[in-house]
Amino acid sequence: MNGDAFDLEPWLQRFARRGRVYLLHMLLGGALLTGATYLMPSWYRATAVLLPPEENDDMAMSLPIARLLSRVPTFTGVTRYYTPSDLYKAILQSRTVQEPVIDEFKLGGVYRTKTAEKTLKVFRRHTRFALAPDGTISLSVEDRSPRRAADLTNALVRELDRFNIEKRNFQARRSRVFLDRRVADTDSLLRKGEADLRAYQERRHIVAPPQIETANLGPVADVLARRMALEVRLQVLRSYLNEDNEEVRQLRMELEKLKGQIGSLPQIETELGRLMRDVRVFQQVYLLLTSQLEDARFREAMDTPTVTVLDPALPPERKVRPVRWLWGIAGALVAGLTSLLWDERSGASSRPRS
Repeated sequence: MNGDAFDLEPWLQRFARRGRVYLLHMLLGGALLTGATYLMPSWYRATAVLLPPEENDDMAMSLPIARLLSRVPTFTGVTRYYTPSDLYKAILQSRTVQEPVIDEFKLGGVYRTKTAEKTLKVFRRHTRFALAPDGTISLSVEDRSPRRAADLTNALVRELDRFNIEKRNFQARRSRVFLDRRVADTDSLLRKGEADLRAYQERRHIVAPPQIETANLGPVADVLARRMALEVRLQVLRSYLNEDNEEVRQLRMELEKLKGQIGSLPQIETELGRLMRDVRVFQQVYLLLTSQLEDARFREAMDTPTVTVLDPALPPERKVRPVRWLWGIAGALVAGLTSLLWDERSGASSRPRS
């Protein structure tokens, strides 16, 4: 046999001769390290489960972002489709949500950190977020106090809901301010159009014939009112979305198609018909804008929850760290290996040199 090959026979002989000593050392090492775990701080983990966000009006502000993220390929070249649940997870991991929780519970003193940045890093090491295949979101926080672990987890859920409500109300406020101006402008245009039509009728001593409205005015006014409503909607979206957003692009394409239809509509040749058309267009646009304005006012004042909690966090009854049996096994293995190596070294030094 090659002299460099590993020879198992001496090790087996040593185990047969000193196996009880090694076993005793392993038991002592395991017991010692297991006992040391009683001196270590216990950590508890509280978990809350959230239902996936519903694709309704409350989440309207997030869905365009989620659709935009779905177009971003991963580094492996495989496209991953992001959902509103992914957006919730990203918000929960943000400083915007986590820092108010840190300040509320004064975690700098709990973690004994000197700066806010270090406190945030420690807190993130003790938080976990996971998405289940069914779309539910699990968030967990570890802490030395079972009650504080549950309170921290539920506080993250509250901050997520607060962020969503503020974001929704902020966008609704911007839409409401914009629509306020457009409604006032449209009202002025409508009053001017009605005044011009009335002045024309008084000047010519005529009354608008009904056949103009039924034959030519209706389709033209409807399409023009639709175009103006889409233009207003596009301006509202541009107030908080960029030009690359999918919803903005779709609205632009719809406007282009509508402009093509307008070119094929019959023209109003008489001045009376033009004045009547303008009045009807402004009337329809005014009605559309006022309905959008009322919706924006309602959303601005809305404070309904945006997060549905399936399972709120409760104080855990059992700790997650330290796991004593793991520490015991590790201590036994380390003690056994140390004893074995020590015997090998002692045996090598006691053998006579040739």
